[in-house]
Amino acid sequence: MVFTTEDGINAAVTASLSLARRRHTLAVAETAAALAVRHGSDPSVAGLAGLLHDYARELPPVELLTLAARYALDVDPIEAREPLLLHGKVAAA
Repeated sequence: MVFTTEDGINAAVTASLSLARRRHTLAVAETAAALAVRHGSDPSVAGLAGLLHDYARELPPVELLTLAARYALDVDPIEAREPLLLHGKVAAA
């Protein structure tokens, strides 16, 4: 299933994630789309959210902190110590 007509999004996800993480991400996107259909929501939006949910998951900790600062994200003390926790916020930004 294709969740977006934005080829750039698919290319960005493909370029930024390992094969194992891409497989996981595609499975999450499929599940999110199916759940959206079941609950009367837009499967394209849910699928896109699933596709992008781990977009920043494999970035190095320093880069996650740098991007969080660039996007003016709130970083709590726990996230500052464990920057991997920022991957969702950074991906959304």
